[in-house]
Amino acid sequence: MSQQQRSAALGWARSAIQIVLGDVNADANPDIIVLSVAAEIPGATDTFVFGPSQAGGAPTAVRAIDPSLAKFFRDVKGWLKNPQHYFDAVYAKAGALAIALAAASGLLVTETEDDDPATGPPL
Repeated sequence: MSQQQRSAALGWARSAIQIVLGDVNADANPDIIVLSVAAEIPGATDTFVFGPSQAGGAPTAVRAIDPSLAKFFRDVKGWLKNPQHYFDAVYAKAGALAIALAAASGLLVTETEDDDPATGPPL
């Protein structure tokens, strides 16, 4: 950027748009998120720029942040905070499904007050 271009840019009004740099999608490549775009450009959406796969390369994709991409970001964040993130949800749903199927089939056995751990449930 030339000195003249820098001087011109310094005269611009401040913007609410935020630019966040980081490996947001956990692929080991730097990404860019452009936030608060609608505050400056009516009807525009926040944008995700997928970083290049090679240093110095062009971005691999640019995409508006829609509900499905936002869910993807939440999932990646959940996985980074807890590697069991996906399995926890599967285990919870599988347990509930197993109980529901057993109850619907009449196979669900529950402990009663008469159960004696030493002798087992009454027959």
